[in-house]
Amino acid sequence: MSLPCHIIDKSEMIREFFFGPREFILGNGLTLTVSILFKEPVILIKKGEEVLLDFKELIPKDVVFKFDTNSGWATIPDLHSCHFNTLVVGEFKEIGDFLKLLHGITILNNKSEVEMSYNAFTLHQEEVSLDSNNKHPDTRLKALRVAMETRMLCERNAWTKALQKVRRLDQRLGTSIIRRSGGIRKIKVFIDKCLRSHEDYFLQGELYFLGYTTRESALNCLENL
Repeated sequence: MSLPCHIIDKSEMIREFFFGPREFILGNGLTLTVSILFKEPVILIKKGEEVLLDFKELIPKDVVFKFDTNSGWATIPDLHSCHFNTLVVGEFKEIGDFLKLLHGITILNNKSEVEMSYNAFTLHQEEVSLDSNNKHPDTRLKALRVAMETRMLCERNAWTKALQKVRRLDQRLGTSIIRRSGGIRKIKVFIDKCLRSHEDYFLQGELYFLGYTTRESALNCLENL
């Protein structure tokens, strides 16, 4: 699961045309196959020529896959609601990227938590708009805390369910994804790193300009509101 896969540029399309789609070994004779020659990219788990799982079946019907190796691995909402309509897939370079795919699929299927996170984020943006002089009243900072907490809840649950999906795939298909990733401990380190990056998004923004220049001080500021 360590082969680089530059799956957005024309050179990759030419490569696939002549040599076939990228394949990543999952164990037990199974491969993860990624193809970009169709109208919409295709991600499959196959055993030989038999398709055991089409990842398109795991996401809502109105959601599309989009490949972007520059800013990939994201779920994108439409412009006017919390509804996610695009799953951006980046490079498949390591086992963590397979987990990111499952994480994105989980987000797309968790509408209630996504809506809660979206609403909290919107309320914070409204508080920012009301605070035109950037005095950062408690109402604005409390809204920031709620936005962060709801987003982190959504992210933690999505990663937990993604890991559960990996376990089920290993059990159902006889793959060795967890072992090939270095085991549960290494996966959890990877997930913790992803969660921390989301939390830092909230902590290193407006709080930095208030003088809370360390992660610990920013967290203390929000906890003491």
